[in-house]
Amino acid sequence: MLALSHITNYALSDWLAVFGIDLDVIFGLRVLIQRRQTTLLDSSVYDTRAWIPWFMERQPAGVVQSISPLGQLLAHSEPRRALDLLAPNKGRFLYGLIGEADVYALPTFVPGSIVRADTRRSHGPLPESKSTAEKPFFLVEHEFGCSCSRLLWLGKDRVALYSPQDPCVLRELQLGKEARVLGLVDAEIRPIRNDRDSGSIMDPAILENSRLVPTANLRDLLRNSRIKVGLCFREASSLSHWVADALSDELYFAAPSTLSDYETLAAPPRHIQKILTLCLLYCIDFREFLRASGLPLNREGHDAMPDELALRHVPNDKRRPH
Repeated sequence: MLALSHITNYALSDWLAVFGIDLDVIFGLRVLIQRRQTTLLDSSVYDTRAWIPWFMERQPAGVVQSISPLGQLLAHSEPRRALDLLAPNKGRFLYGLIGEADVYALPTFVPGSIVRADTRRSHGPLPESKSTAEKPFFLVEHEFGCSCSRLLWLGKDRVALYSPQDPCVLRELQLGKEARVLGLVDAEIRPIRNDRDSGSIMDPAILENSRLVPTANLRDLLRNSRIKVGLCFREASSLSHWVADALSDELYFAAPSTLSDYETLAAPPRHIQKILTLCLLYCIDFREFLRASGLPLNREGHDAMPDELALRHVPNDKRRPH
């Protein structure tokens, strides 16, 4: 695939789409996977030429209630390219999926909520609020995964994760070595229904030898990423079965023994479906996986395929000029 991308100068994601692999659809499944640990979401848009159904503001006929159906406020408009909708300051925000066992986030947030963190507001404490319950939340990456937590700033390079509801879970961390503050949480998308069990906790054995260190190779990337999302091989295999069912392709399934073998081998899996399963379950950036596999991504093409070749779906069948 990478060779085709290099020869034609068409983007790798477009070539994958030609063979029925839509990266945006596949990685969109991440928000549907139940997680014990809070995880970072990949906000990458792989096909920036994709058509997106869009809306325009509708003038309400009467007084709008504080809680109103979206249909009263918005109406369908012409579809737009994803490129036209991408924020110019894309690197400003990170997104996290709240896990069932994130004791620092609960009960303010619920499992399955998506939170947005402003990376510009990640350094140092904010002005003190009068109430402990009103203190802001931060998205924090640490040696045992990620948390959405209020913070106690203990000094120049030390913070503590804490929850007013459960003081016993207070955890002190050294910035730079044990943790990174990724950003201030400023928005939440909450699921309508919450049928998840918030009582599950992470197996301490999974956390063993997890450290906030740079990844040197594919084996380390797989192992460290799996540990951060709090999965054992059996659980990851079960989730891969769900992915295979969702995508109607058994090649996305991986047995526990297969997943274990991947962490001992230097070469990536032979099937692209297995690679995508690993990225999906372990929250690995697709291009980071390819780089760790030793693939020369500097040779990837950068041109966008025409809609007809890339098999892009155009909402309402209203095609526009490229």
